[in-house]
Amino acid sequence: MTDPMELVERAGASLRDENFTASDASFLIEDLAACIRDLVEWRPIETAPKDGTVIHVFSPGFDWPEAVMWEFYPPEVVIDVGADGYWTYAEGLMAHVMESCEPETWTLWKPIALPTPPSKADRGGA
Repeated sequence: MTDPMELVERAGASLRDENFTASDASFLIEDLAACIRDLVEWRPIETAPKDGTVIHVFSPGFDWPEAVMWEFYPPEVVIDVGADGYWTYAEGLMAHVMESCEPETWTLWKPIALPTPPSKADRGGA
């Protein structure tokens, strides 16, 4: 997924460029639209990432999505369990209280746009 802020910066620089053309604008708009779709559209659960990324999942009958992630088993457990990981709630307390997720009820997922932490310079560091 393209970083939305990179696209905004690219758009700003492009608009200041005297050689910026309507064709350039068309490509930029397509990139911006694709980035927005990546952030807001629900996708089939079968395409959900199993790489530790925190995502929202939706189950019919529930009023709100759940934040979950794929947790990897330690390498020495993978052979015994027969899988490389499992779905768990992204929030530690929820994962502890609820014990396990119910991925068989999920039908859709979408990324969670987590905020970027401030840079060292923004925090007053060197």
